[in-house]
Amino acid sequence: MEQLQIEFEQARDLNEYQHRVWMALSPHRGRSNAALGALLEAKTGMKVRRVRAIMSELIEMGLPIGSTPHRPAGYYIIQTHVEAVDVCNRLKGHAISILRRCMHLRGWDARTMSRQIEIDLK
Repeated sequence: MEQLQIEFEQARDLNEYQHRVWMALSPHRGRSNAALGALLEAKTGMKVRRVRAIMSELIEMGLPIGSTPHRPAGYYIIQTHVEAVDVCNRLKGHAISILRRCMHLRGWDARTMSRQIEIDLK
């Protein structure tokens, strides 16, 4: 119930396009009910690329949206702590991989990279 209240509070401030994407995603609660971009495209009338961009906006606003590349693949509204942890672990792994590439390109060691991340996160 608390999560639904949080979602409602956050959803009040959505623009027209964000609201359209959020409403299309709303029935897709939990990882087992993930919706492919093509389905969300059909539901919203927006191209998949635009839906993805808006999905990123909604996530940045703090709405509990997860995605998975595994079947059923797609976006969904996170319903459990386990789903949130799974999404975070996958994202963290992806982020670390990207940061390692950056670290090697810059010729930095892990400590320098860590300091730079701290600066960037402020």
